Amino acid sequence: MEYVRVGGAVTVSQGAVKQAPTSEGGACFPHNLCGGSAINLRRVRRFCFAFIVETEALSHGLWVALAACASIAAVVQTARLTWTQLLRSWTARTRAARATAGEVLAETLVRRAGYEILGRQVEGGWTVHANGEPLDVDLRADLIVSRKGRRYVAEVKTGRVAPSLDCAATRRQLLEYRVAFGVDGVLLVDAEEKRVIKVELGSLDVAADQARARATSSWLPVFAVGMFVGALLMFIGHH
Repeated sequence: MEYVRVGGAVTVSQGAVKQAPTSEGGACFPHNLCGGSAINLRRVRRFCFAFIVETEALSHGLWVALAACASIAAVVQTARLTWTQLLRSWTARTRAARATAGEVLAETLVRRAGYEILGRQVEGGWTVHANGEPLDVDLRADLIVSRKGRRYVAEVKTGRVAPSLDCAATRRQLLEYRVAFGVDGVLLVDAEEKRVIKVELGSLDVAADQARARATSSWLPVFAVGMFVGALLMFIGHH
């Protein structure tokens, strides 16, 4: 294709150098737009306008596509967040309803096991010290029950994991309740399997039993002496 330089430049055609007419811009155009050796400005303008229109149309379509993608992404993200919130709310309500039903069932289970219910949702707590600074810990026991003169905290659990002693959180909770409420033992009420588990906490329960035995042995001699003195006074009184 032959080219003509506008603005005093030259055009190469068949090895000869020809002077081109002067025009605005000094740009090079294809020879077929120039109408031979003379520049056809109308054709040039049409060519430039068509190029600009096509470029703007392509740019506009690209921006429309990007805007559509962004809108779709926003809608998807909003739907995902809404679904997540609804799912969490539904899960929380389901757990609360299951826990309430479990506590109602637990009362029947502990009664069947021979325990007497002393209190429900009993508040308690204890104080721990960190470098000498006291920290008050507030707790709430599901049930306080008794049997044969001994008091127990009964903790009700529902679900797949919590009712098992394999669950570390459950073990720690029972241990804390045992210490904080000053009871003689703890019970784990499995509302899923409908059973009451008496949990023995090793040396802690052994120490409590030993302290109880010492207390019992300390008042037995006094009781025996009192019985003897009473019997003696009755004997003297009859004679």
